[in-house]
Amino acid sequence: MCVFAYHFEDKNKMVKSKQLLALQLIVAITGIVPILVGLKGIFLGPSGVSFNPNVLFQSEKYPLAVDSHFRYISGYLIGAGVLLLRSVSTIDKDGTNLRCVCLLIFIGGFGRLWGLITVGRDFDSINATLVELILPPILYFWQKRIEKKNVVNIRKIK
Repeated sequence: MCVFAYHFEDKNKMVKSKQLLALQLIVAITGIVPILVGLKGIFLGPSGVSFNPNVLFQSEKYPLAVDSHFRYISGYLIGAGVLLLRSVSTIDKDGTNLRCVCLLIFIGGFGRLWGLITVGRDFDSINATLVELILPPILYFWQKRIEKKNVVNIRKIK
């Protein structure tokens, strides 16, 4: 079963289907990223943030509490990714999972922004913050627009 939209009956539906397909692809890619990052965080801990982790499965230079919390939060990333992937097939009818994950990412972006203001900045953290504060609202409103058009089309058919 293909989870992506691909049916085109007329030109208007073709445009809508292209928009839906684009949203589904972006959400699918967006869902894969936190799963991979979460797995990396669980297996490498905080030392996996750098490109040269010092020890697999151990974070010797971080306190145990930091290591434990980092690996725990990495599980949230995996859960968010799974929810995003789960939303792909029905994203034109139900965006509940997508909207919840977008809210979580957006709130996390404000947490990261606070860290940039109070602790310091680097290029990667600034980029991550921008993605977390810009992408979720775009996905939220894009999905709502597609869902609204889908509801209007269903009403016309009835």
